[in-house]
Amino acid sequence: MTRAAVYARQSLDVSEGIERQQKRCGQLIDARGWDAGPVYVDNDTSASRTRGPKTAWARMLQAIGVEFDVIVAVDLDRLLRSTRDLNVLIERGARVVTVDGEIDLTTADGEFRATMLAGIARFETRRKAERQIRANEHRVAQGKPSTASKRRPFGFEHDGVTHRPDEAKALAEAYEALILGHSQASIAKQWNAAGYTTSGGKAWHSGSVGHVLANPRNAGILEYNGVERGPAPWEGIVTEPVYRLARAILRVGRTGLPKPGLTLLGGLARCGICGGIMVAGQAHERRTYVCKGFRHLSRVADHVDAVVDAVVVAYLVRGGVAEPLAVPTDERAEGLTKEAAELRARMDELAGLFADGTLTASQLATATERLRDRGDAIDRELAGLAMSARPAPSASVLGASDVAGAWSAASVETRRQIVDDLAVVTIVKTPRRGREFDPESVRVVWKGLAEHVAE
Repeated sequence: MTRAAVYARQSLDVSEGIERQQKRCGQLIDARGWDAGPVYVDNDTSASRTRGPKTAWARMLQAIGVEFDVIVAVDLDRLLRSTRDLNVLIERGARVVTVDGEIDLTTADGEFRATMLAGIARFETRRKAERQIRANEHRVAQGKPSTASKRRPFGFEHDGVTHRPDEAKALAEAYEALILGHSQASIAKQWNAAGYTTSGGKAWHSGSVGHVLANPRNAGILEYNGVERGPAPWEGIVTEPVYRLARAILRVGRTGLPKPGLTLLGGLARCGICGGIMVAGQAHERRTYVCKGFRHLSRVADHVDAVVDAVVVAYLVRGGVAEPLAVPTDERAEGLTKEAAELRARMDELAGLFADGTLTASQLATATERLRDRGDAIDRELAGLAMSARPAPSASVLGASDVAGAWSAASVETRRQIVDDLAVVTIVKTPRRGREFDPESVRVVWKGLAEHVAE
């Protein structure tokens, strides 16, 4: 008895669903009097994408002649997407039957007919793709967003132009946080806690946050196929310099930039015995600060943090800092951003010269390689300048009417930065014995001022 396998594929460009395809193939199998074999289904598999080893197509190829004798599909373009797929079936000696009729791939006539049908299907797929590309290029040339993506971009409404206020505010704050030294993971955690999701309705993670922050549309810049095409007709959520600094950090990492910490003083506090740094640790299920080099001292982190919080807030309330800690800006960042824009314009010009035949492929490759090398160097330098261009971390605290409340509401990264800018915290041994914490073991020295012993 002939065993028949069913292959069904659903993609966005075809209206007939999987269940309908299976029903029609099952009717054909019953009419032929064959035994129903395995069913192979590839869902959401576009005609323009390669079917990988984990697809039902790949599993079916391995089972030809073992688990079934014939493949049944609604029509050939559901089964084949290119002549390459057809050649694979021919090489494996597959027998194919469609609802429209049988194709005997073991004969010259059947192979010729299948080749013609596969070629026509491939032609239709490529023609549709080319029409879409031309339509998108025309929209971009008119200063409009392309329609390549049907998902709403984060921070914008579905038209891709109008800002969605709450998301736009969160996005602007995320750029500032990244430049201040916060991690992508901490931004993702904050967005998830606020109830935001990706355009696909999923939770945020470090990678998806980085992908959104690297999108030039947020700075009002048109991009198509990875190439910036100039100013967009919509208003950016952030300025171009802010976007360039953030992108530089995302591209080259945080070399030379302070790393965000999960504790207030881990890596900042000093050991009063050896002068080495105190790092975050854990003992008896409690967070601790411990001397990194020789384990001279160890203190419960919550106790130390409470002392430093109180001392810093008291200092700020007394007016220890007259104004937000000013972080000097570097005018070179503006010049680098301008040079980067000129490089992109030059690369677009070279692409045009190649397109009209003025440059050969090797000449284009040589010229663009030099420009890309310079672009990478600019990104590295911009990342190095990011800290000097960042907003003063103390501004949100010192500018508040309730300094203590603003300090409590500030992120760990912001409070770390303020402590690092203001003081040196040292943990020392004291005469007091026993397990009770001694606040006098925490010494705070204001930078440039006299020492303060916590009381």
